[in-house]
Amino acid sequence: MVFRRVVGRGLLLLLAVALSLSHLADAQASAYPEVAYEFHSVVPLGVESFKLSTAKQTINLLASAESQQFEGVRLVGNGGSRVVLGPDGSRIHVYPRQVVFRVTATARGKSLDDKPVPVDANVDLNQYLLSLRFRLKVFRGLDYREIKPVRLEQVGVPADVAYDERIYQLVFDLDNVPVEERILLEVFDGTGDRLTRFHLELM
Repeated sequence: MVFRRVVGRGLLLLLAVALSLSHLADAQASAYPEVAYEFHSVVPLGVESFKLSTAKQTINLLASAESQQFEGVRLVGNGGSRVVLGPDGSRIHVYPRQVVFRVTATARGKSLDDKPVPVDANVDLNQYLLSLRFRLKVFRGLDYREIKPVRLEQVGVPADVAYDERIYQLVFDLDNVPVEERILLEVFDGTGDRLTRFHLELM
């Protein structure tokens, strides 16, 4: 009789310990949600390839967004429960105040796409690359607003030297843009036709 009582108490104790460990594991899992993406100071935005109808040359457009405040930022969770956390684990609610977008337009090397998009051009390659224009939109749902760059410069080879590659840097001041909003960089040619768009999203 005593033996059965002792065994029963032992089983109850083991069950209690097992439940405690299970709750602890659940608590740890919720405290450290799954990391969906980790950002670095340079965020790649993508590549697009185009073939000029006149020059018969292919242009690759490569874009990135740069800010030291991106380094170590993590998108965690899944579905509607996603949040953006800083390197110290604190929640981030807005984009970095200043972001530099870098766009490289180059005809050097092969096409980075098996089927580059054909575009009409009435100028040579050098003039075409120098004629590129940009526009930044910030979307909240279907509504958007434009933000003008505080600085736009071409870096690398001077504009008065013919070359098959141009690099543009666009500096934008983002005044408290919430992380839930989407940022869109559009690229246009000299005629005003939109070539492509690059997305920057933290969520």
